[in-house]
Amino acid sequence: MNSDGTGKANLTRNPAVDIAPAFSPDGKMIAFWSNRQDARKVDVWRMSSDGSNPVQLTIEPVAETLPWRPGPPSWQPLP
Repeated sequence: MNSDGTGKANLTRNPAVDIAPAFSPDGKMIAFWSNRQDARKVDVWRMSSDGSNPVQLTIEPVAETLPWRPGPPSWQPLP
């Protein structure tokens, strides 16, 4: 999206609930919460900033139900 609000694009292209996106420090990835694996459970996902290559990062669900309104996931440097 442009700074004036034009040029919006749907990056997730998924019927699941995808919420609270957080761009990586270099802007190449987005982390977000989603129930795309199981409609009753929320996990952390990441994808490329163009919406490609979504990957589920958590194995155990972070939350059991929606609506759950967390803040965005945090990016941490690798040790």
